[in-house]
Amino acid sequence: MVPATIKILPIVRFFTLSSALLLQGVISAQRTGNYYRRQIGVTLYVIITLHTPLG
Repeated sequence: MVPATIKILPIVRFFTLSSALLLQGVISAQRTGNYYRRQIGVTLYVIITLHTPLG
């Protein structure tokens, strides 16, 4: 039970962080346009690629 909780916690923290970053990214993208949208896409791609082994 305890090891499972320890495994789940970083994932929950990661999703909380990434959703917060996504919200910030969407807001800034609406303000500034395509450049930041592309940067967010690249960043998300890197994050997803790095965290794929967790899944």
